Amino acid sequence: MLLVGGVAQAHDMGPGAVSLREVAPGVFAVRVTTPRAPGGSPVGLAPEWPAGCAPSGGRLVCSDGLSGALRLPGLGDAQCLVAVQWLDGRRFEALAVDAAGVVVDRPRAGLGWLRAGVGHILLGPDHLLFVLGLVLVVRRRRALLVAITGFTVAHSLTLALAVLGVVAPAGAAVELLIAASVLLLAREAACEAGDGLAARWPVALVVPFGLLHGLGFAGALGAVAPGELGLAALALFNVGIELGQVAAVAVGAGALYLAPRARRPAAWGMGCVAGWWTLDRAAAWIGGLVG
Repeated sequence: MLLVGGVAQAHDMGPGAVSLREVAPGVFAVRVTTPRAPGGSPVGLAPEWPAGCAPSGGRLVCSDGLSGALRLPGLGDAQCLVAVQWLDGRRFEALAVDAAGVVVDRPRAGLGWLRAGVGHILLGPDHLLFVLGLVLVVRRRRALLVAITGFTVAHSLTLALAVLGVVAPAGAAVELLIAASVLLLAREAACEAGDGLAARWPVALVVPFGLLHGLGFAGALGAVAPGELGLAALALFNVGIELGQVAAVAVGAGALYLAPRARRPAAWGMGCVAGWWTLDRAAAWIGGLVG
Protein backbone atom coordinates (compact mmCIF):
# COMPACT_ATOMS: atom_id res chain seq x y z
CA MET A 1 0.00 0.00 0.00
CA LEU A 2 2.92 2.33 0.64
CA LEU A 3 4.17 1.71 -2.89
CA VAL A 4 0.71 2.49 -4.23
CA GLY A 5 0.82 5.79 -2.34
CA GLY A 6 4.04 6.72 -4.10
CA VAL A 7 2.46 6.64 -7.55
CA ALA A 8 -1.12 7.72 -6.77
CA GLN A 9 -0.42 11.42 -6.88
CA ALA A 10 -3.38 13.79 -7.03
CA HIS A 11 -3.83 16.89 -9.21
CA ASP A 12 -1.30 15.76 -11.81
CA MET A 13 -3.72 16.81 -14.54
CA GLY A 14 -4.33 20.53 -14.91
CA PRO A 15 -6.06 22.32 -17.78
CA GLY A 16 -4.28 24.90 -19.85
CA ALA A 17 -5.80 28.14 -21.04
CA VAL A 18 -6.03 30.14 -24.23
CA SER A 19 -7.20 33.61 -23.28
CA LEU A 20 -8.08 36.19 -25.92
CA ARG A 21 -8.94 39.76 -24.92
CA GLU A 22 -9.92 42.33 -27.54
CA VAL A 23 -7.81 45.47 -27.12
CA ALA A 24 -8.81 47.17 -30.39
CA PRO A 25 -11.43 46.30 -33.02
CA GLY A 26 -10.38 42.92 -34.42
CA VAL A 27 -7.13 42.84 -32.40
CA PHE A 28 -6.77 40.45 -29.45
CA ALA A 29 -4.15 40.12 -26.73
CA VAL A 30 -3.22 36.45 -26.40
CA ARG A 31 -2.25 34.45 -23.31
CA VAL A 32 -1.52 30.72 -23.59
CA THR A 33 -0.93 28.52 -20.53
CA THR A 34 0.47 25.02 -21.03
CA PRO A 35 -1.83 22.18 -19.89
CA ARG A 36 -0.69 18.98 -18.19
CA ALA A 37 -1.68 15.50 -19.29
CA PRO A 38 -3.05 12.95 -16.77
CA GLY A 39 0.50 11.74 -16.11
CA GLY A 40 1.65 15.25 -15.23
CA SER A 41 3.75 15.93 -18.34
CA PRO A 42 3.28 19.32 -20.08
CA VAL A 43 1.52 19.40 -23.43
CA GLY A 44 2.75 21.75 -26.11
CA LEU A 45 -0.01 23.91 -27.56
CA ALA A 46 0.11 25.34 -31.08
CA PRO A 47 -3.39 26.76 -31.60
CA GLU A 48 -4.82 26.85 -35.10
CA TRP A 49 -6.77 30.09 -35.14
CA PRO A 50 -10.16 30.58 -36.82
CA ALA A 51 -10.25 31.58 -40.48
CA GLY A 52 -9.39 35.23 -41.03
CA CYS A 53 -7.20 35.43 -37.89
CA ALA A 54 -3.40 35.53 -37.86
CA PRO A 55 -0.72 36.34 -35.24
CA SER A 56 1.00 39.69 -35.68
CA GLY A 57 3.41 41.37 -33.28
CA GLY A 58 2.32 39.38 -30.26
CA ARG A 59 -1.36 39.97 -31.03
CA LEU A 60 -4.02 38.05 -32.91
CA VAL A 61 -5.49 40.10 -35.74
CA CYS A 62 -8.88 39.02 -37.08
CA SER A 63 -9.83 40.97 -40.19
CA ASP A 64 -13.40 39.64 -40.26
CA GLY A 65 -13.93 39.28 -36.52
CA LEU A 66 -13.19 36.35 -34.26
CA SER A 67 -15.50 33.40 -34.93
CA GLY A 68 -15.21 29.84 -36.12
CA ALA A 69 -13.18 26.76 -35.20
CA LEU A 70 -10.17 27.17 -32.91
CA ARG A 71 -8.28 23.85 -33.07
CA LEU A 72 -5.71 22.63 -30.54
CA PRO A 73 -3.48 20.00 -32.20
CA GLY A 74 -1.60 17.79 -29.76
CA LEU A 75 -3.98 18.34 -26.85
CA GLY A 76 -4.51 14.58 -26.50
CA ASP A 77 -5.99 13.64 -23.12
CA ALA A 78 -5.34 17.07 -21.61
CA GLN A 79 -7.90 19.86 -21.32
CA CYS A 80 -7.80 23.55 -22.18
CA LEU A 81 -10.01 26.48 -21.30
CA VAL A 82 -10.72 28.87 -24.17
CA ALA A 83 -11.87 32.30 -22.98
CA VAL A 84 -12.64 35.30 -25.18
CA GLN A 85 -13.55 38.84 -24.10
CA TRP A 86 -14.71 41.42 -26.64
CA LEU A 87 -14.65 45.19 -26.32
CA ASP A 88 -18.44 45.37 -26.22
CA GLY A 89 -18.57 43.18 -23.11
CA ARG A 90 -19.45 39.87 -24.77
CA ARG A 91 -17.78 36.77 -23.38
CA PHE A 92 -17.20 33.25 -24.60
CA GLU A 93 -15.77 30.36 -22.64
CA ALA A 94 -15.59 26.65 -23.28
CA LEU A 95 -13.50 23.70 -22.17
CA ALA A 96 -11.71 21.90 -24.99
CA VAL A 97 -11.21 18.21 -24.27
CA ASP A 98 -9.61 17.08 -27.54
CA ALA A 99 -7.67 18.37 -30.55
CA ALA A 100 -10.90 19.48 -32.28
CA GLY A 101 -10.89 22.43 -29.89
CA VAL A 102 -13.97 24.65 -29.78
CA VAL A 103 -16.13 26.71 -32.11
CA VAL A 104 -16.04 30.31 -30.92
CA ASP A 105 -19.53 31.88 -30.65
CA ARG A 106 -21.07 28.42 -30.25
CA PRO A 107 -20.53 27.64 -26.57
CA ARG A 108 -20.55 23.96 -25.67
CA ALA A 109 -18.98 24.24 -22.26
CA GLY A 110 -21.66 22.30 -20.37
CA LEU A 111 -20.57 18.72 -20.97
CA GLY A 112 -16.91 19.69 -20.90
CA TRP A 113 -17.10 21.30 -17.47
CA LEU A 114 -19.26 18.48 -16.09
CA ARG A 115 -16.75 15.94 -17.40
CA ALA A 116 -13.86 17.90 -15.89
CA GLY A 117 -15.53 17.97 -12.46
CA VAL A 118 -16.35 14.26 -12.44
CA GLY A 119 -12.88 13.37 -13.67
CA HIS A 120 -11.17 15.58 -11.11
CA ILE A 121 -12.61 13.80 -8.10
CA LEU A 122 -12.45 10.31 -9.61
CA LEU A 123 -8.86 10.84 -10.78
CA GLY A 124 -7.86 12.78 -7.65
CA PRO A 125 -6.97 9.99 -5.19
CA ASP A 126 -6.75 12.20 -2.10
CA HIS A 127 -10.25 13.66 -2.53
CA LEU A 128 -11.61 10.24 -3.44
CA LEU A 129 -10.08 8.58 -0.37
CA PHE A 130 -11.45 11.33 1.88
CA VAL A 131 -14.99 10.75 0.61
CA LEU A 132 -14.61 6.97 0.95
CA GLY A 133 -13.15 7.51 4.41
CA LEU A 134 -16.36 9.26 5.45
CA VAL A 135 -18.24 6.09 4.46
CA LEU A 136 -15.89 4.06 6.69
CA VAL A 137 -16.17 6.42 9.67
CA VAL A 138 -19.79 7.60 9.72
CA ARG A 139 -21.87 4.45 10.01
CA ARG A 140 -25.35 5.92 10.45
CA ARG A 141 -27.00 6.86 7.16
CA ARG A 142 -28.48 10.15 8.37
CA ALA A 143 -25.21 11.26 9.93
CA LEU A 144 -23.37 10.31 6.72
CA LEU A 145 -25.81 12.42 4.70
CA VAL A 146 -25.20 15.39 7.02
CA ALA A 147 -21.42 14.91 6.80
CA ILE A 148 -21.42 14.69 2.99
CA THR A 149 -23.63 17.80 2.80
CA GLY A 150 -21.29 19.73 5.09
CA PHE A 151 -18.28 18.67 3.02
CA THR A 152 -20.07 19.72 -0.18
CA VAL A 153 -21.06 23.17 1.10
CA ALA A 154 -17.59 23.84 2.50
CA HIS A 155 -15.58 22.86 -0.59
CA SER A 156 -18.06 24.65 -2.90
CA LEU A 157 -17.47 27.87 -0.97
CA THR A 158 -13.67 27.85 -1.10
CA LEU A 159 -13.64 26.61 -4.70
CA ALA A 160 -15.73 29.61 -5.74
CA LEU A 161 -13.65 32.06 -3.68
CA ALA A 162 -10.37 30.73 -5.13
CA VAL A 163 -11.53 30.73 -8.76
CA LEU A 164 -13.00 34.23 -8.44
CA GLY A 165 -9.71 35.50 -7.03
CA VAL A 166 -10.95 36.32 -3.51
CA VAL A 167 -8.41 33.95 -1.94
CA ALA A 168 -5.10 32.75 -3.35
CA PRO A 169 -4.21 29.35 -1.85
CA ALA A 170 -0.58 28.37 -1.28
CA GLY A 171 -0.57 25.15 -3.31
CA ALA A 172 2.07 23.08 -1.49
CA ALA A 173 0.73 23.87 1.98
CA VAL A 174 -2.86 23.09 0.95
CA GLU A 175 -1.85 19.78 -0.63
CA LEU A 176 0.03 18.82 2.55
CA LEU A 177 -2.98 19.58 4.74
CA ILE A 178 -5.30 17.65 2.42
CA ALA A 179 -3.06 14.58 2.73
CA ALA A 180 -3.02 15.02 6.52
CA SER A 181 -6.84 15.21 6.54
CA VAL A 182 -7.03 11.84 4.78
CA LEU A 183 -4.54 10.38 7.27
CA LEU A 184 -6.57 11.65 10.23
CA LEU A 185 -9.77 10.24 8.74
CA ALA A 186 -8.05 6.88 8.26
CA ARG A 187 -7.09 6.89 11.94
CA GLU A 188 -10.71 7.64 12.83
CA ALA A 189 -11.91 4.80 10.59
CA ALA A 190 -9.62 2.36 12.41
CA CYS A 191 -11.25 3.18 15.78
CA GLU A 192 -13.99 1.07 17.29
CA ALA A 193 -17.50 2.02 16.17
CA GLY A 194 -18.48 5.39 17.61
CA ASP A 195 -15.18 6.01 19.43
CA GLY A 196 -13.62 8.51 17.04
CA LEU A 197 -14.15 12.26 16.89
CA ALA A 198 -15.50 12.08 13.34
CA ALA A 199 -18.05 9.44 14.29
CA ARG A 200 -19.37 11.50 17.21
CA TRP A 201 -19.23 14.99 15.65
CA PRO A 202 -18.79 14.47 11.90
CA VAL A 203 -19.66 18.01 10.83
CA ALA A 204 -17.10 19.55 13.22
CA LEU A 205 -14.36 17.62 11.46
CA VAL A 206 -15.69 17.54 7.92
CA VAL A 207 -16.44 21.23 7.35
CA PRO A 208 -12.89 22.55 8.03
CA PHE A 209 -11.43 19.82 5.84
CA GLY A 210 -14.03 20.57 3.19
CA LEU A 211 -12.74 24.14 3.04
CA LEU A 212 -9.24 22.75 2.42
CA HIS A 213 -10.39 20.36 -0.28
CA GLY A 214 -12.19 23.20 -2.05
CA LEU A 215 -8.84 24.97 -2.40
CA GLY A 216 -7.46 21.70 -3.77
CA PHE A 217 -10.27 21.51 -6.34
CA ALA A 218 -9.39 25.07 -7.37
CA GLY A 219 -5.86 23.84 -8.08
CA ALA A 220 -7.30 22.00 -11.07
CA LEU A 221 -8.21 25.39 -12.51
CA GLY A 222 -4.90 27.02 -11.66
CA ALA A 223 -4.32 28.07 -15.27
CA VAL A 224 -7.44 30.22 -15.21
CA ALA A 225 -6.88 33.83 -14.25
CA PRO A 226 -9.46 35.32 -11.85
CA GLY A 227 -12.39 36.65 -13.84
CA GLU A 228 -11.81 34.42 -16.88
CA LEU A 229 -14.15 31.71 -15.63
CA GLY A 230 -17.85 32.58 -15.55
CA LEU A 231 -20.23 31.53 -12.80
CA ALA A 232 -22.08 29.10 -15.09
CA ALA A 233 -18.89 27.18 -15.92
CA LEU A 234 -17.86 27.20 -12.25
CA ALA A 235 -21.27 25.81 -11.26
CA LEU A 236 -21.06 23.05 -13.87
CA PHE A 237 -17.56 22.08 -12.72
CA ASN A 238 -18.85 21.89 -9.15
CA VAL A 239 -21.88 19.82 -10.20
CA GLY A 240 -19.47 17.41 -11.90
CA ILE A 241 -17.52 17.11 -8.65
CA GLU A 242 -20.73 16.32 -6.77
CA LEU A 243 -21.74 13.66 -9.30
CA GLY A 244 -18.36 11.97 -8.91
CA GLN A 245 -18.65 12.25 -5.14
CA VAL A 246 -22.12 10.65 -5.09
CA ALA A 247 -20.85 7.81 -7.28
CA ALA A 248 -17.92 7.21 -4.92
CA VAL A 249 -20.19 7.14 -1.84
CA ALA A 250 -22.59 4.73 -3.55
CA VAL A 251 -19.79 2.34 -4.51
CA GLY A 252 -18.12 2.54 -1.09
CA ALA A 253 -21.35 2.02 0.84
CA GLY A 254 -22.32 -0.88 -1.42
CA ALA A 255 -18.94 -2.56 -0.96
CA LEU A 256 -19.15 -2.26 2.84
CA TYR A 257 -22.66 -3.69 2.82
CA LEU A 258 -21.41 -6.74 0.94
CA ALA A 259 -18.19 -7.08 2.96
CA PRO A 260 -18.59 -5.40 6.38
CA ARG A 261 -15.40 -7.00 7.73
CA ALA A 262 -13.35 -5.08 5.16
CA ARG A 263 -13.80 -1.84 7.12
CA ARG A 264 -10.69 -2.22 9.31
CA PRO A 265 -8.31 -3.42 6.53
CA ALA A 266 -9.59 -0.62 4.28
CA ALA A 267 -8.86 1.94 7.01
CA TRP A 268 -5.29 0.65 7.42
CA GLY A 269 -4.71 0.65 3.68
CA MET A 270 -6.05 4.18 3.43
CA GLY A 271 -3.77 5.24 6.30
CA CYS A 272 -0.67 3.78 4.62
CA VAL A 273 -1.34 5.66 1.39
CA ALA A 274 -2.22 8.92 3.18
CA GLY A 275 0.86 8.60 5.38
CA TRP A 276 3.07 8.35 2.31
CA TRP A 277 1.40 11.38 0.76
CA THR A 278 1.82 13.38 3.96
CA LEU A 279 5.56 12.66 4.18
CA ASP A 280 6.08 13.27 0.47
CA ARG A 281 4.18 16.56 0.45
CA ALA A 282 5.81 17.71 3.69
CA ALA A 283 9.21 17.21 2.06
CA ALA A 284 8.06 19.15 -1.01
CA TRP A 285 6.68 21.98 1.12
CA ILE A 286 9.82 22.24 3.27
CA GLY A 287 11.97 22.09 0.13
CA GLY A 288 10.00 24.97 -1.35
CA LEU A 289 10.51 27.06 1.79
CA VAL A 290 14.23 26.36 1.90
CA GLY A 291 14.64 26.87 -1.84
